[in-house]
Amino acid sequence: MLPRTFTLNTGAKIPSLALRATSNRSPTRTLGALNAGLELGLRHVVSEHLLGTEAIIGQAIEKSGIPRHELFITAKLWNTQHNDVASAFEQSLNNLGVDYIDLYLMQWPIAFRPGHDLYPKTNDGVLDCLLDSDFTTTWKQLENLLETKRVKAIGVGNCSRKKLEKLLKVAKVPPAVNETEIHPYLPQWDLLRFCEKKGIHLMSHTPTGLGPRKDLKHPPGVTEYLIKSPEIGKIAEKARLNSHQLLVAWALKRGTSAIIPAIEERRIRENWNEKNITDEIFNEISELGKSKMPQRYVTAPQFEIVFED
Repeated sequence: MLPRTFTLNTGAKIPSLALRATSNRSPTRTLGALNAGLELGLRHVVSEHLLGTEAIIGQAIEKSGIPRHELFITAKLWNTQHNDVASAFEQSLNNLGVDYIDLYLMQWPIAFRPGHDLYPKTNDGVLDCLLDSDFTTTWKQLENLLETKRVKAIGVGNCSRKKLEKLLKVAKVPPAVNETEIHPYLPQWDLLRFCEKKGIHLMSHTPTGLGPRKDLKHPPGVTEYLIKSPEIGKIAEKARLNSHQLLVAWALKRGTSAIIPAIEERRIRENWNEKNITDEIFNEISELGKSKMPQRYVTAPQFEIVFED
């Protein structure tokens, strides 16, 4: 069996598989997907201020009737909210309709100009990143939230080893989690070993990579898409799983938790899997990343200052 939970440096158990509502454009479909996941036994739900899904997740939680203590809820601080973490946290609590949050993440170690625009631009049309803002200052605000007793653990997102080393030098409380992009085409073995040594749990927000979308250009450096890989398809067939199930199993077997999108009920039920993979299958998938150029799907030119690998 694949691991059901992992233990954080706080002593809390984090479910190994999480649901993330990806959009608020179709509330009925998103609610259906979330409800399907909860019915199947998933107990970790990830919300994002950026996507405007907190209220939808709150509705799903209320409708499920599942006792609050049986759920693990993660919320995220968006880049425009670094100036006032306390208010952002309060807003997430209210939107979700809960009394406490299990894990609160700084989604990126970079701040944008505060305001209602989630992607503020300069007069030149460039993303308005506050380059003189230090993410370790934001972290101190997250540490202060722990004193309220309304958040159980705090963590970071998309942090490289260098960023974590910088943070650990000044942090009073080390991050419990680093949520970042991890998959066979971007395995980040060095980051995984570093986090294991420091007691920081790694969580993948893209365990299956991202598929091509008509409305988006290829991210810089991307030459192929993991989920469409014929090699992954062949290995999945050998393991008697579909590609989504295979890639999530690989993530969990490595000791990293994984987030899957709650897009529609049918896909949640099709891709749900508790079947482990053999060491042979695991190693075969791991070898793919050694022979290919790293494929980073979640990026943008202005975000390159975050990635130092």
